[in-house]
Amino acid sequence: MDVINLVISDSENRYRILRPIGTWGPDFSLIVYEVLVIDSENKASRAAFKMIKETDDLHEMVVDDVNRSLRLGSDRGCRYILPIISAFYSQIRDDITLCIVLYYDSHVVSLRSLLSTNPDITDGLHDKFLRIVLVRVLKALRKIHKNYNHHMQITAGNIFYNAQTDTIQLAYAASVYERYPTSNDGNLFSVNKMLSWALAPEVIDEEAMEFVYFYNTNKSDIWLLGIAALELAYGKIPVESRKELLEIARYVSEVKILPNSWQALRQKTAELIADRAMPPKKRKFASTSQASNNALSTEMEKRLSVCFGNFVAACLDADLDKRASAKQLKRHGFRKKNAGSMQHFRDVIVKEKNPHVARLFSVKPKRKLEKMEKKQIPKSPLGPRS
Repeated sequence: MDVINLVISDSENRYRILRPIGTWGPDFSLIVYEVLVIDSENKASRAAFKMIKETDDLHEMVVDDVNRSLRLGSDRGCRYILPIISAFYSQIRDDITLCIVLYYDSHVVSLRSLLSTNPDITDGLHDKFLRIVLVRVLKALRKIHKNYNHHMQITAGNIFYNAQTDTIQLAYAASVYERYPTSNDGNLFSVNKMLSWALAPEVIDEEAMEFVYFYNTNKSDIWLLGIAALELAYGKIPVESRKELLEIARYVSEVKILPNSWQALRQKTAELIADRAMPPKKRKFASTSQASNNALSTEMEKRLSVCFGNFVAACLDADLDKRASAKQLKRHGFRKKNAGSMQHFRDVIVKEKNPHVARLFSVKPKRKLEKMEKKQIPKSPLGPRS
């Protein structure tokens, strides 16, 4: 159904559908659109827009996502979770349709987008900026887990810099979707691989596309946090198969040292696998500690700290009993170090690097910021249908 230029209204705004910008849903078959939002005073802004018919099999699941986003998004203690703007029902061409309005480029920018468009960080974030991001993502994740929920789709594409609140936020539930790729071709997290390759070993061990909507443990989210940390550290993490990704994760969890480049990490992983296939007397690395010492000695200047390597290793242990929980990561040495300021992150990583959000980067007075945050509390989708 062609919906381009279609105008949809709720009680406050009109939404003109402009173009597709991404996908969402179990098999990424549903379209996310860019819309022009026109308010009662004829002021225009832009947003992202999801739609699903009430008769669709996925409708109840999406309503559940919306309600989870609303509950956490309206909680002032959840400032590190990206809320939705609003959700409402509308009759679109004879079908009652749930519409979800999301923040878009004029307000937020994903870290994956920054990694692919900012030439200064195409090879990954510096250690101090990784700390700024991961401290806040971990706070969001702990809040999600405290509410007895799982995330299940943690990637650099779902971690955002929000220009209005000047912080890092994790998209969750209804605010999650996959943007069409920019220049980050070859990334592990392309639409057709994201759901299967990155998941923890206990969740899925096949390469076939499979939608996962339930975990048995919060620690499966911690695995995804570790994979996302690798993407943030290296800019992109192309691999040939899920098997290779699991091998790299095993190397990181054992050696706990991250080289300066993704290619070097792949190479060191392959070397350790080949070494272990040799007879014991011919092995170069008699123990994991020797492999760690070798990793430390091969690079004169480390871009990624040993502390960060330990943090990622704690996330990527295949043994659930040994893998860290969000609570344990809160006490990790990497998190405890000075995480730096958001102003530093904004000025170095974001400001003037992305034209969509540059105009919003002036520091706002606290009182004005509080007013803006109040406006972000979403409206319930369960009211009267129009």
